[in-house]
Amino acid sequence: MKKQLHKGISIVNTYIIAGVLLIATCSTMTLATLPKADNEEIAHFILDQLAYGDDVNILCYLWGPVSEGDKITTAKGPIYTIPCSGYVMYIDLYPTANLFHPVQYVFLKEQTKELFVFDEKCSPLNFDDYQVVDTAFSQFFFAIENRRAAIPENITPNLEKSERDSLWAVLMNGGADSGNNHVRYWNDLSNIYITLTTVYEFADENIIVLCSDGTNPAVDQSNGQNSNPDLDGDGDDDIMYSCVLSNVEMVFASLAENFTGTEKLFVFTTDHGGSNSGYDTYENLWNWEELTDAHFAELLAPIPAAEKICTFEPCFSGGFLDNIIVEPGPIVASSACRYDEYSWAMPPDYVYDTYVFHWTAAMKGEDAYGVPVNADANQDGII
Repeated sequence: MKKQLHKGISIVNTYIIAGVLLIATCSTMTLATLPKADNEEIAHFILDQLAYGDDVNILCYLWGPVSEGDKITTAKGPIYTIPCSGYVMYIDLYPTANLFHPVQYVFLKEQTKELFVFDEKCSPLNFDDYQVVDTAFSQFFFAIENRRAAIPENITPNLEKSERDSLWAVLMNGGADSGNNHVRYWNDLSNIYITLTTVYEFADENIIVLCSDGTNPAVDQSNGQNSNPDLDGDGDDDIMYSCVLSNVEMVFASLAENFTGTEKLFVFTTDHGGSNSGYDTYENLWNWEELTDAHFAELLAPIPAAEKICTFEPCFSGGFLDNIIVEPGPIVASSACRYDEYSWAMPPDYVYDTYVFHWTAAMKGEDAYGVPVNADANQDGII
């Protein structure tokens, strides 16, 4: 893949140099024009020019035809004003990584075939205008379905009601938007939800779930489906709120107001994350809203829990750790990656995210497929 990418960059640079000289003459160029073609043919023409082979696991989306004055705009802002008619391709170079990772935008001048390539780390704001390019990998990627993890067998309830009432959890998946809210995020939530209720006997009503657009029946997943609000398959809705900042603030404020100091709180987050600089990181909520590490720490700190455990899956989520693991505690926290690293979906099928798949398996005593896991290293009954 690296070899192909380097080859593509070389070709791209050539086009960019030529394009800078020709940018003001879009309407008067007399060079060979593109043949009449449908969007799939145009998309594959662009990919061929960039030397991306059929065996490269990337996702590509085409927007067009576009006109002079249209803007290529990411969720972080505009990057290019289109000078003449053509097409725009968005290329997700690492679709099995959670954002924000390297992506590319390519503008193709319709009349001259010239390509202009922009290296970015954010998907389009107008994602709905882009159509996915049909490839073997896109067919595989978008065929991934939601699945509920296996229900553990031979679980014997042993908690008193008072103990159950003291266990609370907040599960979160922002997803950013329907184009980036991948199936695996719902699967991560379902897996940990089932673990909490079956292995640790959390009461359903004590697990607060904020997921993408909440109970809105509109499509909110990248495979064109709606997130099922029933995470464990018992017929009751488990998703309670959309994962927007106002709801996150409301939930944590309510816990801070109503906890007595004897409760145990578990917070679990999955989806995308980004970095402002260094250890200053954030995770994405729905509608591209952001929850920064500092703000999360501010929301968590006032909650008078006897114990707080946090598990973070998003990219750059290691940046949250220095904000929340502070005196006087007690807080236990772990992340899928450091403050300067990406987190990844789990190969080969990408049904779950890698870190929380294994983390949840350790807590559950078996993985999401029912394979036994023993994470009690010293056999003292504690994970």
